[in-house]
This record gives sequence, structure tokens and C-alpha cells, in this order.
Amino acid sequence: MRRNLLCPLVLLAIVAVCAGTALAAEEELWDRSKLEYPPLPEFDLPDVERIVLSNQMVLYLLEDDEFPVIRGRALIRVGSMLDPVDKVGLAEMTGTVLRTGGSETYPGDEIDRSLENIGASVEFGIGETNGSGSFWCLSENLDDVLPIFADLLRNPTFPEEKIELAKVSVRREIAGRNDEPMDILFRELPKIIWGGEHPYALHPEYATVEAITRDDLVGFHAEHFHPDRMYLTIVGDFSAKKMKDRIERLFAGWTTSGDPPPEQPPIPSIEPGGGLAYAEKEGMTNTWIAMGHIGLKADSPDYAAINVLTEILGGGFSSRLFNEVRTKRGLAYAAGSSSGTSVPRPGIFLAYAGTRSDSALVVLDLMRREVEKVTREPVTDEELQRAKDGILNSYVFQFASKPQIANRMAYLDFFGYPEDFTARYPEQVKQLTADDLLAAAQRHIHPEDLQMLVLGNEEDFADPLSSLGMEYESVDLTIPEPPGAEVAEATPEALAHGKELLHRAVEATGGTEAWSSIENMAMQTKLSVTMQGQTMPVTVESIWASDGDSYVSQKLPFGEMVMVFGEEGGWKKGMQGIEDLTPEELAELKKNQARELAHLFDGIESVEAQALGTQTFADTESEAVLLRGEPFETLTLFLDPGSGRPVGMRYRGKSMMGPVETTEILGDYRPIGPVQVPHSIEILHDGEPFATGQVEMVTINEGVDESKFVRP
Repeated sequence: MRRNLLCPLVLLAIVAVCAGTALAAEEELWDRSKLEYPPLPEFDLPDVERIVLSNQMVLYLLEDDEFPVIRGRALIRVGSMLDPVDKVGLAEMTGTVLRTGGSETYPGDEIDRSLENIGASVEFGIGETNGSGSFWCLSENLDDVLPIFADLLRNPTFPEEKIELAKVSVRREIAGRNDEPMDILFRELPKIIWGGEHPYALHPEYATVEAITRDDLVGFHAEHFHPDRMYLTIVGDFSAKKMKDRIERLFAGWTTSGDPPPEQPPIPSIEPGGGLAYAEKEGMTNTWIAMGHIGLKADSPDYAAINVLTEILGGGFSSRLFNEVRTKRGLAYAAGSSSGTSVPRPGIFLAYAGTRSDSALVVLDLMRREVEKVTREPVTDEELQRAKDGILNSYVFQFASKPQIANRMAYLDFFGYPEDFTARYPEQVKQLTADDLLAAAQRHIHPEDLQMLVLGNEEDFADPLSSLGMEYESVDLTIPEPPGAEVAEATPEALAHGKELLHRAVEATGGTEAWSSIENMAMQTKLSVTMQGQTMPVTVESIWASDGDSYVSQKLPFGEMVMVFGEEGGWKKGMQGIEDLTPEELAELKKNQARELAHLFDGIESVEAQALGTQTFADTESEAVLLRGEPFETLTLFLDPGSGRPVGMRYRGKSMMGPVETTEILGDYRPIGPVQVPHSIEILHDGEPFATGQVEMVTINEGVDESKFVRP
């Protein structure tokens, strides 16, 4: 027994000693202060040939036979900064459809198939300050790929169907732009800093996208795409002389613009005194904060100093913001900063953090103090060295390949930077002192002029925003609805006739008392849904209970989504588990329910009805009535002139692709209890088929399974 007891004790002692030794060794190994780093190797820029062609296109060529591939990138003097105010999104769509639409010689869909067969790529896009295009291919396929690239630049066709697809994509971006707090912060703070009408502050809206026509894309391309406004970089396995001759031939005859290139928009001054703004977003359980002002253009003498200073302020896990707000106090989910040193134009110097809502104002104050501190006292030698090491160690990875180097050289040249800008930067960083950083901070960082934005729910703050002693403006995050069709004036005669038609529809399907007698209703519908060219079956089960609670189940081939909601809120259950419905989801569900005939016809006295006259609907003449009410807002109901029953409705709804004009075609009315219920439905989105379905089961006032409404 003694021997058996002793052995574990001995083993434990041995383990403890070994563990202690290992821990000591590990502690010594990973003590950062004792680690020695070899000096960074000097890197030499390769010999890139710069050529100005006869058509004034600037060509950068770099031979590299390490791999049998060729890469190209074009920079074009164009950008969303040139969008007309009423057609924001034009530049983005031009870049998209230039590629997807193709040219007469190379239609977009054929390009996709051709490039896929040889494993090549050709892409285009237009950003804020410049357009870009790129290609990649094996050397042996250059004769197939380069003519496509050149012809798209010169002769895009912009077919209508591809423009509409691009609009769908932009609509989807608009619909989801308030989904992520960081997206909201980095969109709304620059709008405050630049000013709402500045080209750098604008973003597409449904109305501006709908206003864009094919003629706009054709005109935008014709005005801004010219050889004298383009820099083309080509790197890979080729002969520079032969490549130059090839490019000259491909772009021969492409006319120059004859005008100076467009200038960058004027940069506003920093607003003295700064300001505070608050953006309320329901459903958020945390708060996000950002503050900043106009930054620097990268050609400033203080470019390197501000970059190093911002690395110290909020550049990583060892930065001041991260340590003060998160590590020491545990108040932030994330914290950081950006230098605002942009190459094309001055950027936005900013600091940001995400925190619990009850600590929002505490974090706001801490952030302001840290920004102010870098303008008041020098950084420590340890902070300075760590920031330099971080910047220099990461800087070399921007030049890990020859294409990166050549593209960087062309990019800087494109925006007017000196040839040695890249090589000078590391030396500038190395020579910086703490006093240099302090002087640069005092010249360019203005704590008293910060524009501050708080995103969250003020009712969850420990103290109201007014406790800061500052006036603040409210930022409206509401996404403006798409423009609707113009409607004739609602004259007393049109309103009276509209009410008559609505009453007739109610009587034709059972009558006011019959619809009002419904206390609960259950329905099951089989749908065939078409999305992105694919058709799938969907079974929808809906239940409306007497207490106002509703249950909706959507069974798809890959799973089921259940949503339960009432006056106070709701929840959903799907493949991601159980979650509360967001305010936006709840509002949309209530709108959908209010459009159902059982709810619509039970509350007609609170609905305004305007007769619109006879209109063609689903290839037949119908009486159109515009309805206005809560919460569905507006919808147009179409009635059969003979029977008075609804044959369908049209309204602005939402889909996975964003807002759509939804058309529901109703038919096959059958008696269910005291009312007539349509059993067939066809749904169109923006005039295109989306779903067809048949009601398989309807029950009225037969009670419901209350367990359906219980949250698991």
C-alpha cells in the first residue's frame, strides 16, 4: 500500500518539476524584450520599363520568366466621384456591365465560357477615384485573352439585360447597407466630415439607380475611357519589345480625349469645434463609436510620421486604444484607428471602438483622451520602436512579387508621386524620433475638432448623450423607398368610388360580417419558387391566432425556417438556431400579413381607397383601387369588373435581392366557412416569374395548435 501511494506522489513531483522547468523555459523563450531580430534585408526595385505610346497611353513592362504566365492591370482616370448627383451608382454600374455585357465581337457570356476553358480571367471595376481592369493568363493564351481585354476597354455594348442585373446587385447592396455596424460607421462618419453633398460622401439610392439608363453608361464610357487617361502594367513571360508592338497594334486608332483629365473634388477644411452625431439603430445590443476629421494626402512630408503615430494609437493588440479601452478596462469588443493618409486624396483620420451600451459614454471619453494625449506628450521609445518594426516588417510584403512592385510603381505614377517614393518611405520611418511624431501630431491631429458619431440605442446608455454638455445631430439611417409610379390626384370622387369598389370586393367574397367573424385561420400552400435560374419546392404553413399571434413556417429542400410574431416582437428558428426577429424583419412580416385578404377585408374602414380606373392586369381589364393604410402603407388592388372579386394586387415588397415590385395574381376562389378564399397564386418580382402555388388546406375558426407559438 505504501509503495502504491508513494509512486503517484513521486510522479506528481516529477511532473511538477518538469512543468515548472518547461514554463520557465517557455517564459524565457517568449519574452519579447529578449528576442533579437535580424535587420530587414534591403530590397531593390526591379528594372521596370516605362513607355509612353503614340496614343499617350502609359505602358509599364516587366519581363519575368519565372512562371509561364502574364498579368496585366489598367488604371483609368474615372471614378464614382464623377457621378451626377441624381445618378449616383453610374460609375460602378459602368465598370460592372463593361465586363458582364462584353462587346460586339466578344459578348459577355461567351467571354465567361472562353476564359473558363483556358483558366484565364478578365475583370473590370470602377471605384471612387479610379477605374481598373485586369487580366491573367498563361503565356500561350495571350493571343486569346489580350484582344478581349482591349476590345472591352474600347467597345463595350452595355446590353439592357446586363444593366438590369447590375441594378439588382446594387439594390441588394442598398438593402443590406445597415446590416453591419462597422459599415454604418465608416459610411456615415465620412459623410459628416466631407459634407452630405460632397462626391466622396454620396452613395447609391434606389432612386438614383432607377434613373440610370443605357445611354448614361454609353455616354459615361465615351467621355472618360481614352488611351491618354490610362496606365497599363504588364508583367510576365514575354519579350518587352514584342509586347510594346502588340499593345500599339491593339489600341491603334483609339482616339485621345483631347481634354485635361478630371480633377479631384475640392477638399473641405476641418470644421472648427467638431461635433457630435447620434445614429439610432433598433435591435443593437452594443454601441459603436467613431471620431475623426480630414486626414493627409500621402505626399505630405509628415506621411511617415502620422502612419507610425497611428500605429501606436490604434494599430493592433499593443496599441494605446486597445490597451486602455479593452485590455485594462474590458470595455471594448474592438478598438483601433486609421491614419487617413490616402494616395489619391486626403483620407479620414479616425479612431473607433465597439462597446457595451451602458459604457458608451465612458469609452467615448477614453477615446478622446487618447487622441488628445498623442498631441500633448511624446510617445515612449518602446512604443516608437515597436510601431516602426510593425510597419517595416509588413511593408516588405507589399513587394513580395514583381507584379506587386510594378503595379505599385504605376499606381504612384498615375497619381503623380515621384519615382523614388516607395524606396524613400522605409528610410523615413527608420529616422523618425518621438519628437518628430509629437510635432506631426500637433500639426495634423486636432482633438478639439473631432467629428464624433455614436451608433446604438441611447435608452441603453448609463447616461444620456445630453450629459456630455454638447448639442448633437441625429443621423437618419432610413433607406429611402424606391420611386413609385405616379398616381393621379386623390379627388373626393375618386376616393368615394374607391371605397365603393372596396366594399363590393368584400361583399363578393363573403361580406363584412363574415370577414369580421374570423377569429383564427390556418393555411398551407405548396409553392414552386424560381431563384437565379433554379426552381425548388417550398411549403408555407401560416397560422393566425385569436390573440393576434402569428406563425409562419417555410419548408425548403435544405431546411425549415419558422417565424412567430405578435404585437410585442417575435422570434425565428432556422439552421442557425433560435434568434429574436430584428425590428426590420418584424415590420416586414406585419406588412405581409396586413396585405392578406382576411386582414385587409376585416379593417376596410381604416383604409383609404382611391379608384384609379380600368387597367390591364394579368392580360385582362380590371378595376384598379389604390389602398393606403397601416402597416402595409400602399398597395394597388385589382378587381374583376364582373364579380367584383380581387384578381390580384401589386405593391413594393422585399426579397433576398432587395426591394422589388411584387405582383400577386389570385384565382380559383372556393368557399371556406363564411368566406371565399383564393386557392391559386402566381407571384412576379419586377415583372419576372418568381413563384406559383396552390393552397392545399384552409381552416377558419377551428382552433389552432397553441404549441406552435411556444418558443423552444
